[in-house]
Amino acid sequence: MKSPCMEVMGYDLLLNRDVNHLSGTVPQPIFDLSSLIHIGLHMNELEGTLPSNLGNGLSKIQYLILAVNHFKGPFQLRLQIQPHCDLSENNFTGIVPPEIGTLCLNYLLLSGNQLKASNTHD
Repeated sequence: MKSPCMEVMGYDLLLNRDVNHLSGTVPQPIFDLSSLIHIGLHMNELEGTLPSNLGNGLSKIQYLILAVNHFKGPFQLRLQIQPHCDLSENNFTGIVPPEIGTLCLNYLLLSGNQLKASNTHD
């Protein structure tokens, strides 16, 4: 069975389901849709971890807004472009890697998580 998203290949897509009381996990194939330019899922009840390869399939993403949910796990962000990125108010843990400073993000919001700064002094 074909996915409806796959039938519109060649067009830029928006996924905007902000403040919709959505719960559960986000299907991982969503993060592999290269035509997505906007993922807006903030202020829902979504949970689970984000894929470790987040960004590999999102080659056109401009807005990644996942704030105010229940995502958890180590912080990982490997984006090849410069999106607006809001991952605040979730349950991400671990250390923000120093490489994050080399990304040319328009903005990156991480407040309200359980993250620590990396130690840049050895």
